[in-house]
Amino acid sequence: MYLNKRKQENESSQKVEPLWLVSHLEARQVTDYPHDSGEWTVVLYERPNGKSPVAEFIEEQPKRNQAKIFAELDDLAEFGLMPRGNKLRYMDSKLWELRFRGEGVNYRLFFFPDEGRRMVVLHGFCKKTPKTPKRELETARQRLKTYLGRPLR
Repeated sequence: MYLNKRKQENESSQKVEPLWLVSHLEARQVTDYPHDSGEWTVVLYERPNGKSPVAEFIEEQPKRNQAKIFAELDDLAEFGLMPRGNKLRYMDSKLWELRFRGEGVNYRLFFFPDEGRRMVVLHGFCKKTPKTPKRELETARQRLKTYLGRPLR
């Protein structure tokens, strides 16, 4: 997978960050999206006023969890809807859920595949209950409806 040169240089018992985490923390900002790293382009949902609630959600998270979110979005761009364990779940109509764990938190991102091989991330939240809260699902559905009702650019 990822070769950690820092670990080879420093064999002490200190915790060493994996290179993918360090590179994402140092090089990636929320504003780097839309991001295209392969077959799909990942786009963060924007309201008609131009603000992105998904970008705001990501910016509110601790840096280490932001790196994890970016890594998951990179995987989504590269692998699309290919099954990867239980990370992807079809919800309804066009809506999908990306499931993953950060440090001490379960994250959920709702997205849908759009025309032109684009993945549009509609909503993100920290999951604290066994079942997906209806409010979070309704937020994603409403954003999907708003997005699909926009005129073509």
